[in-house]
Parts: sequence; C-alpha cells; structure tokens
Amino acid sequence: MANLTYRAERAVLGALLDEPGLLNEVGFLNPGDFASAQHQEVFRAIIAARAADPGRDYPPFAFAVASSAAAPGLSVRYLQSMADTCPHPANVAAYARMVIEAALSRHMLIHAERLFREAGDLHYEVTQAAKAAGAAQDADPFPAHLLKLAHAMYVHARRFDPAVEVPEVETGELVAAGEQQLLQEEQVLAGLLQFHE
Repeated sequence: MANLTYRAERAVLGALLDEPGLLNEVGFLNPGDFASAQHQEVFRAIIAARAADPGRDYPPFAFAVASSAAAPGLSVRYLQSMADTCPHPANVAAYARMVIEAALSRHMLIHAERLFREAGDLHYEVTQAAKAAGAAQDADPFPAHLLKLAHAMYVHARRFDPAVEVPEVETGELVAAGEQQLLQEEQVLAGLLQFHE
C-alpha cells in the first residue's frame, strides 16, 4: 500500500496535469520537496512544459509534459493515469501542503538521525571518562536527554511515512511503524475526500 506522502504527491501532480493553470497555486513547491525521484522528474517536466507554452490547458498537456521529461519512463499513459486518479484537482493547494509537511518531516528525520548518532557517541565518551576517572555517574543525564530529544524528533518526523524505522530510546533498536499508522492514513484520506473544502 502506498503511503500518504506518495498519494499526496500523486494528487498534486495529477491536479497539475489535469489543470496546468493550477501551477500558480503551488508556486512554493520545488522538485526536491517530492520524496519520489520519479515525482520530482514529473514536477520538473510540468514546470518546463508550462513555461514553454503557458496557455496550454487542454488535455494533451500530458504529451507536452512527457516530451519535456528527461526520464524516458514517463509515458503519456502514465501521466494521464495520474491526472485521472486525482481526487479533486481544485484541492491542489491542500495536497501541496501535505507534500511540504512531509518534506519538512524528512529533513527533521535527517537531523534526528544525526542527533541520535552524536548523542550516542557523547554518551559513550562520558561513560568512558567517568569509568576512567572513577567519577560518579552524575554526568550521564545530558547525553540521555539528547537521546530522548532525538527519539521525539523521530516520532514526529515519521508521521507521514509509516515505513520509517524509529529507534527505541532505551535499546536503540529500529522498530517499524505498525498497521495503526496505515489505518490513520486511510482515515485522513477518507476525511479529505468526503470534506474536501
């Protein structure tokens, strides 16, 4: 099952393929905001096709996008299927906000990984220094706090991607998100489709 981020990205691209004039409503998006490399390429091609022919809003826009794409696998049929499966093209701004939030979560995840790694290294160094000096174990809470902060960042960042593995604070073991996350995603999408305004 595709995750919420993937579906939100497809919804944005499908809306833009169906109604290219909507590109102005998502001017804050960049290709790098898309998690999928293929979606990044489709977005670049949409921008290029729109720039080449700003007035082109009719259905063969998928042909212009396919010819603008650098990736050979982006066929007109594939692009048209994206356009056909977009729930409500008029909601492109809401879909784009979901894409942006997912991109921010991915960036947060990168920082959380770095923080988790550095806190673990610091924890090890503090423990070794305490053992060597025969000092009390009171120096331990600072690295432990950093580990907890990194874990909190992981939990927050994984909201849009149930495939993200989150390390447990105590053990450091990676744990994949469960079926509950997938069910929540389905409920969010059902709500957006039912109450799209």
